[in-house]
Amino acid sequence: MSAGPAPGREATKEVRSEPRPRLGSVGPDGEATAKGVTTIQIRIPKLGMEMTEGTLAQWLVDDGAAVAQDEPLYLLETDKVESEITAPSAGVLRRVGAEGQTYPVGEVIGELDDGGT
Repeated sequence: MSAGPAPGREATKEVRSEPRPRLGSVGPDGEATAKGVTTIQIRIPKLGMEMTEGTLAQWLVDDGAAVAQDEPLYLLETDKVESEITAPSAGVLRRVGAEGQTYPVGEVIGELDDGGT
């Protein structure tokens, strides 16, 4: 017998933000492209148990710049500490959040596009 969930209880699964494919993009000439691009959302992380928001202190990478996995992307300030947040994967950064603004945990402040590679 396997050790599954207790009778009457469903097994729970952790839900994570997954990269979302963007297919059939529109090129500069208005024509649809067949190239698939995977986009990873950059969100304000929860760095502590009581953290509910953070301030995007400074972007460390220009909008539209290519970044490597684990390369520092931005500085995040909380009431206790300033942390350097790194890229979860390689890609091209599209900044959405503004420096100096405070965002709730989980808010999307940017995206990384892998360029269809």
